[in-house]
Amino acid sequence: MHILFLTNVLVLLCDYYLYQALRTILRKKHPRILFYFGILHWSALLVFILLIWVNHFITFEGSPFLLRRILKRYLFLMYAWKLIFVFLLGLEDLKRAALWCWGKRKTTPRTDMPLPSPQTQMTRSEFLAKSAIVLSAVPVSTLGFGVLRGASDYQLHTIRLHLPKLPKAFHGMRIGQFTDVHAGSFFSKASVSGGVELLLKQKADMVFFTGDFVNYETKELKPYFDIFQKVKAPLGVFSVMGNHDYGGYGRWKTTQAYEKNLLDMYQIHQALGYDLLRNENRILRLDGEELAILGVENWGIRKRHPRLGDVRKAYQGTEASPVKLLLSHDPSHWDAQVRSLCPEIDVTFSGHTHGMQCGLEWGDFQWSPIQYIYPQWAGLYQHKNQKIYVNRGFGVADIFPGRIGMPPEITVFELLKY
Repeated sequence: MHILFLTNVLVLLCDYYLYQALRTILRKKHPRILFYFGILHWSALLVFILLIWVNHFITFEGSPFLLRRILKRYLFLMYAWKLIFVFLLGLEDLKRAALWCWGKRKTTPRTDMPLPSPQTQMTRSEFLAKSAIVLSAVPVSTLGFGVLRGASDYQLHTIRLHLPKLPKAFHGMRIGQFTDVHAGSFFSKASVSGGVELLLKQKADMVFFTGDFVNYETKELKPYFDIFQKVKAPLGVFSVMGNHDYGGYGRWKTTQAYEKNLLDMYQIHQALGYDLLRNENRILRLDGEELAILGVENWGIRKRHPRLGDVRKAYQGTEASPVKLLLSHDPSHWDAQVRSLCPEIDVTFSGHTHGMQCGLEWGDFQWSPIQYIYPQWAGLYQHKNQKIYVNRGFGVADIFPGRIGMPPEITVFELLKY
């Protein structure tokens, strides 16, 4: 409650600061425009704050996800540029305040400089306000593109995995991977279908889904059930749970409601035809040779994420398989446990980071702020004989409904013996 109240206060201060800057620009030459803008501005702000409070007091179970998504997109599209605008103006105001405090502000105008005519004169405050608007346009337009277009611009990544111990029967096998759907963040079924169709066109022999179907509760996936049910492969579709899939980030009236939501998630994997691996494994056999698929429940180094994964339990029974492939949602699991506890696991397939949905990729160069939290955050990594691939994700997190320089990903792996 205190955080919500503080958020409202900050929103009001931000909008008041913005309004004063625009008032500086419009009050002399366009007072009527300023009048109507003021009515529209403060009315929209009042409605927005009211919706925030209504949204807060709706229990999460059965809550309208459309309202939540609209509020979040409004917040980013409207307040991104406002915050940039306030930041730019604030820097100048801080400078002027510092000069005033130190007695360095010049109060006497220079007499050796001609004054502009009244028709062309622009005050310092008007100039700063207009400059802030212009300078904030570039990052805001980038954010807008990231929300409206970047979230559905699926990119295909093809990775060749060289595994010396790979049985010949599996040489050339193709594995498709998608992860981090976060169905509750989508508006359009068309964009979801586009990503799934791209995956299906690759004609993979089997498919891995590495967690986070939803943001908060299982029913987010229901509008897209028919789309994800199309994901099929000759050797099967294997899946694991992500940290969001357990329902721990929602608000539940009762423990029974929470438990039912979790049971619904298990059942929806089954209904989709996905083989959900919960600290267990499957042995694939072709022409008398075998390959092991292991899957664990979520495990991550950050304590607020569920730690239910048991890689040693999943490993049991795979000792004789020459190649072992692990599905583990959180890539931090690899450094923390997988490499030390099960060094025989050849490749780990993860997601979770989304590449922070923001970054730069140019050839072999990669950068994102998420790399300062997760050493393995996007692409293929190797330590000795073990590899991990971190998929950049299919959807977007609820906190930011877009992508900038880090498009959603469909991955296809080709297993090679040589």
